[in-house]
Amino acid sequence: MDIHKTVNKLKRMGTKSRRPITKHNRWWGFNSDPIDRTKVTKKTSFKRLADVVRDIVRAGTMHGQELSLRFHNNEQPVFGYGRDKDTLPDAYLVLTSVPETRSPWEKIAVSGEYNVEKWYEKENIYKVSESMCNIMRKDPRRRFTFGFTIEDTEMKVWYCDRSQTVASQPFNFITDHETVVHFFLSLAYASPVHLGWDPTIAIQEHDLQYRITMQSADGTEFVYRTLEVLFDSAASILHGPGTRVWKAVKVVDGHDYGDPIVLKDCWAPCDRQREGTIHEKLRDANPSDAFREAFEHSFLTVELHGDVIVDSGLQRQPDRTPLILSPKEMKENDYKIPPVSATVKPGAARSLWREITYTKSRHERKVHYRIVIREICKPLKRATSLQEVFKALGDVCSALKLMYQTGWIHRDVSTGNILIDSHGKTRLSDLEYAKDMNDKSDPEFRIGTANFVAAEVQSQAYEFWPRDPVRFSPLSDTSSITSQDPETHYPPSDITQYTT
Repeated sequence: MDIHKTVNKLKRMGTKSRRPITKHNRWWGFNSDPIDRTKVTKKTSFKRLADVVRDIVRAGTMHGQELSLRFHNNEQPVFGYGRDKDTLPDAYLVLTSVPETRSPWEKIAVSGEYNVEKWYEKENIYKVSESMCNIMRKDPRRRFTFGFTIEDTEMKVWYCDRSQTVASQPFNFITDHETVVHFFLSLAYASPVHLGWDPTIAIQEHDLQYRITMQSADGTEFVYRTLEVLFDSAASILHGPGTRVWKAVKVVDGHDYGDPIVLKDCWAPCDRQREGTIHEKLRDANPSDAFREAFEHSFLTVELHGDVIVDSGLQRQPDRTPLILSPKEMKENDYKIPPVSATVKPGAARSLWREITYTKSRHERKVHYRIVIREICKPLKRATSLQEVFKALGDVCSALKLMYQTGWIHRDVSTGNILIDSHGKTRLSDLEYAKDMNDKSDPEFRIGTANFVAAEVQSQAYEFWPRDPVRFSPLSDTSSITSQDPETHYPPSDITQYTT
């Protein structure tokens, strides 16, 4: 892809009155800046961007390669705060190969947001964040997505995945032709994988379900067909695990095989043990038959688990979110995480970043992970009788005792993780936060389900000290009762490690 050659071609092609790049070194259709136009044309100020993209694609035609995307302007854009969760972006590039029966959000590869005035940058940030979130929320196949925003002449390029949202330094889209050509031409010929779609999830055209491919440790592939969604509310949170859970069935030779199972898809921290691995360690912690029987009655049965392997065209590797800037570089430059880029051009060798405030998540590299569970259960919060609730609470105490006996703690007990199977047995699930009590690694902060985390762990400060804290030694008399300095207690971050 020769960007410089494409720009020169754009200056020569067409007639004198209709050159894509005019003699004034501006895009055709943008002889004046959007802000200088009358207010009545606010909805059409960027209409000619569609012509710009079309001309770029024509000038940069790559023989032997098919176009992946088409550019569209929203004919009914919604400005200000009149948008809702279903409002489409002001502009979007759509994938040409998605069936018409799918929702618009499943076709959008890149979302674009406009505003004619530079001081509306915050509104554009809100809009593009909502659009990228909708793409990630409504399409289970999306691993990441791109976007762009324009305020008058200033354009920024955006990237977002389950770990981070970053944006480029603003550039003038009317006069910085090489950057604009590089951006749109790269997208137009990118493969679906490079645009953020997951090649291991295929659409079933006749319904709204999917076929999901998983790999075992020895590389054997297994295909599952989803039947219904059991849980997907976590997918609405842009930066996080993005957990989705389906009821599914294995497919062998094109036909359903065996009983339905549960398939969980999520993004786990790269440096944390996977849920299936923790399950195996707990199961094998005690070789006795009595322990194994108790474990099988108290926990779920894992049939298959592993990182999602993606073939990018160059190599097959686990699907991880990229590390945009190393923590070492962030520390050296005194920048906070998550960042926004300040790179001048897409081809720049190095990137600098500045802090953003519109996301509160802590940046950590994540890996795409799936696990298949044999039992289909309902969470405790859906129990319909107090008798059922209290029986489940008693049973889960036995499960926690088993974990404690093997030197493990759960650290994420909630009504969503206490499950009741079809036979009425209580099972403790979601072991991804479980930890070996002999693990001496740095403590993690604010883990688990927010509504069930201890108040002092949540605030990272002791909130309920008695007015005159005391300690008592049973080895001496009452004179040993003395005031105790609160500083001698463990900090809440340490307590986090041992909270069940």
